Amino acid sequence: GEFYYRYALSPFLFEPTAYGITIDNPSFRHQRILYPLLAWLFSIGKNELIPWTLILVNFLALIGITYFGAKLALHFNKSAWAGLLFGLYPGFIMGLARDLTEPVASFFIIAGIYFFYTKKSFPAALAFGLAVLAREFYIIIPIGIFIYGILNNKLLKEKNIALCAIIPLAVFIVWQLFLTVMWEKIPLLSGGGVFGFPLIYLLNYIWTLVTFFNAWSVFWMLEIFFIIITACAALVVFIQSKNYHPFGLALCIFILAMSLMNQEIWIEDIYRCYNCFYKV
Repeated sequence: GEFYYRYALSPFLFEPTAYGITIDNPSFRHQRILYPLLAWLFSIGKNELIPWTLILVNFLALIGITYFGAKLALHFNKSAWAGLLFGLYPGFIMGLARDLTEPVASFFIIAGIYFFYTKKSFPAALAFGLAVLAREFYIIIPIGIFIYGILNNKLLKEKNIALCAIIPLAVFIVWQLFLTVMWEKIPLLSGGGVFGFPLIYLLNYIWTLVTFFNAWSVFWMLEIFFIIITACAALVVFIQSKNYHPFGLALCIFILAMSLMNQEIWIEDIYRCYNCFYKV
């Protein structure tokens, strides 16, 4: 979280080193501007408050996740208590503890999904656009909506589909172009080899767990098993569905991306892989 602390001190300072902090991959890190920007706004110009506003922003995001999770549950005639399943997701503990972007990005995704289902097109599109500024990986959601609109000839006919696909994609493209000009490097392509051949890194990580087996190996293997079972179950439901849903398409895209993630992602940030999948 030290990089987000640095950007919270000065969100639009395009220098690799400032305030005694050197950002390892500035163009890539700068993609996720929303979280530090919100912390900067909450600090009202007082840098000494930044460590606290970073925590505050993520804490408020967790409250918002629970609120919109409950609203979403009520929309589908379920108990509002089901919203706790979103807010109490254990992976958010790491996001809150390390000042990471997942809580804020997930808040806007869940808010966007709620607005999408309730046909509030502009708030939904705005929420998805903000989620992309919090974490670029969430562009998968608008891409899923875009593909759904194309396949079903609804992209230009339904306001909900059009706005929720086009506005976030436009936000993403404009921000990527702006950062490319400022840093002279394409942010999305500067992540240092995040992706590779399907399943190779995952299988290699499992082999590492078996080779250096300890108590934690059991925990991580159970979590990997849970992710695989959940992904397979979701794919079966999606394939058997007669009416493919935009979020179902987004889920399939994410599962494909998850299978391509390198070993560093699986070793340190396995909860992030499941975090995006869990939200979709």
